[in-house]
Amino acid sequence: MSELPIGTIRIKPWEEAVGDLLKIAAFQGFIIAEIGHINLLLPNDLESLLTPLIGKRIGIIRTDDLRRPYRWRVIN
Repeated sequence: MSELPIGTIRIKPWEEAVGDLLKIAAFQGFIIAEIGHINLLLPNDLESLLTPLIGKRIGIIRTDDLRRPYRWRVIN
């Protein structure tokens, strides 16, 4: 993978990003989810799961569970 776009981060296990999911863009086999003011690099298999949540306030947490390394929630 080449260098990430400026301002894009990967969260570590047990870190969470919270904010309005503004958009999702493809990037070299991954996706970049714009959550509030954060550009978050995520596996591309999350795209179909997160796309219906665009416009909603969400939280995405990375875990140490190899079967489900990322979990998300809608915040009302």
